Amino acid sequence: MIHLRRTDYKTIAFLHLPKTGGMTLIKHLQTHLFKVPLMDVPNSEALLDAPDVIRGAELVAGHYFYPLLNMLDQPAFTMTLLRDPVQRTISSYQFVLRHPTHPLYEKFVAARISSPIEFATDEYFAFHGSNMQTRMLGVDYDFSSLIHGIKTKAIAIEAAKAVVGSAENRPCDAAGLQRAMGRLKSMGFFGLTEHYQASLQLLCRTFNLEVPSEAFMENAAPAEDVARRALVNPGEVEALRDSNHFDEELYRFAMGLFYERCQMHGIAVSRVNRAEAKARLRA
Repeated sequence: MIHLRRTDYKTIAFLHLPKTGGMTLIKHLQTHLFKVPLMDVPNSEALLDAPDVIRGAELVAGHYFYPLLNMLDQPAFTMTLLRDPVQRTISSYQFVLRHPTHPLYEKFVAARISSPIEFATDEYFAFHGSNMQTRMLGVDYDFSSLIHGIKTKAIAIEAAKAVVGSAENRPCDAAGLQRAMGRLKSMGFFGLTEHYQASLQLLCRTFNLEVPSEAFMENAAPAEDVARRALVNPGEVEALRDSNHFDEELYRFAMGLFYERCQMHGIAVSRVNRAEAKARLRA
């Protein structure tokens, strides 16, 4: 089996889909696996202000959208983590709810958002609670051209940000889902939050690295929030799946590919039969 080497790549890039356990993976990348400095890119628009800051960066991570990857020093090894869409939406809802300093909190309270399904279907908050994984991986705009336009003064920074914002806020469609699937398949690595340990093993075996023995979780939800997730009624779970139908398709695709890759590397993982899980929820 062919293993990759860290030195094969100028850049390691982690596209951090929110509330997928990405902070834990970032710590593993920094402290156990590659042990290189982190360049944090909080979002795609931030790079429009200073596009050259990622030049020479060995590890780039953040809540940026896929087109930003075209700006990285090549060759680049790209990776991400995906999560069950319902669990990701509930986790996002709970995260805002328990953090009064969160940028969304005041609007959250003013809108009287009182449940995960309201969070996923509200006109303003749907950006964060509905199909976000598909949107971040499948959005279509030319980031490199915008940067070139800014440098040549063909477009103002604020106008470029408006282009990015408009594209990233656009509702998902079938074409975006297909792009997300194709891009996910082409990435060097992706893992699943529900199979985090197997995901870590898969990443380590890809680079022929030792799997970290230290178990830890960064930014984990408190036990009471985890317990509340189990109390969400089956009807609301179904409604959340409906509101995340593009992410549902993407996640099903990702699971099949993930199980294939684990099998290829000899990693034991219990397959989740989501059809059976949905049937149990209806019971």
